[in-house]
Amino acid sequence: MNSDLENIFSNNNIEIVDVIVKTIGDPTDPTPKLIRLNLLDNLLSIRKKLEKDCIINDTLSFSKNLDHEFAEIIHEDEFRLYDIIYKIESENILYLTHCSIPNWEYLNTLHKLDYGCIMTFDGIEKPKNRAFVMKNCELINSSMGYIKDSVEFKSIEEWIKIINLFFYTDDINVDNFVKLGMSTGSFEK
Repeated sequence: MNSDLENIFSNNNIEIVDVIVKTIGDPTDPTPKLIRLNLLDNLLSIRKKLEKDCIINDTLSFSKNLDHEFAEIIHEDEFRLYDIIYKIESENILYLTHCSIPNWEYLNTLHKLDYGCIMTFDGIEKPKNRAFVMKNCELINSSMGYIKDSVEFKSIEEWIKIINLFFYTDDINVDNFVKLGMSTGSFEK
């Protein structure tokens, strides 16, 4: 009876192994992580465990090493850890890669979107301090592309009017705002 229980437990524990987690192409996190994971768990379960230990977030995807090229795993619920683990001698390596479709948190961190920008006569400047906190944003994928074109303004007043249209409300007159900016600008010089 004891040997039967030992077999049951030992068979279940055989699939729990030490795994080295490496992030491909991330110079900010060159240190691999070591964690014990169950090879039979699907990648959604593995993601939850790695999130709990701050090893993975929404900006990273699982990947499979295919002859020194890395394929991003799209449907995490369809794969188990043993499907993508890379085995070198006695080591089990799990590769993570940056998502091919970035999320808003990644873009915010990369471009400091929550710092806003300041419009000046010299152009657009990034402030040194955060202007607001972004929470629960939704990134809408627009595959319409863009048009490269140029815009010409007749005067600095017209440029300020058009660039600062977001200031227009019922209680603010953009024309008066532009005149104020112009008078302040000429006063400073």
